[in-house]
Amino acid sequence: DAANGLTPRQLEFQEKYLAGRTTGLAGMLITDGVVRHIYPGEQHRSGVRPGFAAAIAAAAGVAVPDTPVRLYFRAAAAGGAPPIRTFPAHTLPLLPKEWFDGAVVLLGADLPNQDTFRTPLAVAGRDNMTGVLIHAQAVAQLLDASRYPAMGIAAQILSLAIAVAIGVSIPFWRKTGVVLQALLALVVLGIYWVA
Repeated sequence: DAANGLTPRQLEFQEKYLAGRTTGLAGMLITDGVVRHIYPGEQHRSGVRPGFAAAIAAAAGVAVPDTPVRLYFRAAAAGGAPPIRTFPAHTLPLLPKEWFDGAVVLLGADLPNQDTFRTPLAVAGRDNMTGVLIHAQAVAQLLDASRYPAMGIAAQILSLAIAVAIGVSIPFWRKTGVVLQALLALVVLGIYWVA
């Protein structure tokens, strides 16, 4: 809309082009500079406007959440294949049509330094991800009804208890020197963090 910098002429064209079509907002939820959640949409004067992935999932008959859901970025599929297959647009006529039977296909740009976002995969050394790939990850998650892997409440309580026990016990390691005590604390905390 105009808040995104569209001119009145662009808004008029968009309104005519999209009239009668199912639409979704292509926004991203960014927390601390990182996309971590599926954008469910927002309230608008004309009602709820769904996010892009939510609109696609709803059109496919899948119930969509009305609040942000943690996005589970899949780094790789079975056998190390990319989780979302991508093809340059000019190669589409050369690809087998069976590959696209029953598939959801998103068209989008992969331009350097444009429409790219930081994801949690950046911790593993991955580059920023294009907006269309983030939307594809969100659509796949909603269609699969998969959830972000998380510990149950019992595991969270146990984890917190272990962290508290470590934090309280470190000052009582009196038999070691200060340097060794600090190194042991770092090693223990490192093991805890990895676990």
